[in-house]
Amino acid sequence: MGWMDYHLHMFEIDGQIFGDPQDDEFGEMGTLDETNYRIRKVIEHEGLRFQYEYDFGDGWRHTLLLEKIPAPDPSMHLPVCLQGRGACPPEDVGGVGGYANFWKSLA
Repeated sequence: MGWMDYHLHMFEIDGQIFGDPQDDEFGEMGTLDETNYRIRKVIEHEGLRFQYEYDFGDGWRHTLLLEKIPAPDPSMHLPVCLQGRGACPPEDVGGVGGYANFWKSLA
């Protein structure tokens, strides 16, 4: 993505939140500590869609789809992004509206 992990983030998989429990100030989200989980143990079947949110203030939400679980290949760098639109927005650009203004100013 090109982002530097300056902001809070979380994954939502099958209704469960994974991230840093300290970011769940009041414990209302039931956030599980992401450092205690391997993705292959949490996302177990092809076709699963889940959410990734970065920078809670700007609210960058991404829908991810696990299309295929390939046979292990140590020469392959994973994960692989198969499709997307546009470049990654710069860090701290100000959310979707700020990104639109960023492109306007470049034009």
